[in-house]
Amino acid sequence: MKIIQIIIIALLLAACGQKAATVKKYYRLTTEPTTAFTKQIDSTLWIKRPEAHSILGNRPMVATDEAGALQQLSHHAWIESPKILLQELLANHAQSQWDTVTSERPKDVPYHQLHSRITAFEKNNNVARISMQFTLIDQEGVLIKQQSLSATQEIIGNSYADFASAMGQAFTQLLSQLELIP
Repeated sequence: MKIIQIIIIALLLAACGQKAATVKKYYRLTTEPTTAFTKQIDSTLWIKRPEAHSILGNRPMVATDEAGALQQLSHHAWIESPKILLQELLANHAQSQWDTVTSERPKDVPYHQLHSRITAFEKNNNVARISMQFTLIDQEGVLIKQQSLSATQEIIGNSYADFASAMGQAFTQLLSQLELIP
């Protein structure tokens, strides 16, 4: 009987000495409304899901350490993969310029294509940094234009919610540079 009591006491003491489980936190990416364009392009634009290196395209947030290496933050993540978040935000932005915008490849209508690649999507000290490459292709599959765009935004505050807000502002800046007119 004493052995059972000793085992129970030992288990209770071991459980009390452990740290509380760290809570994972998830963040949304929101942008500010961009300038509405008056020119509507009478065509369909297919926005293909952006490509990215796996560390940038996964849900965990990414930060640059003191040595310049990227590291995933295990307890801070985007609510969805940045590839999906940015595709949705690109589609919302393009709707003011194009007759029809879709994230699914159209089957029965001619369409233009917007391909993109995320080359930076990270926290670097007190700055949110995003860089992307864009390729616009016409209905015949001919390259119209390519753009490599970057934006940074100072993070006001020390929380990861502040970083998410700054990343949204940086992406808004990037959208203002993006030329989607053929």
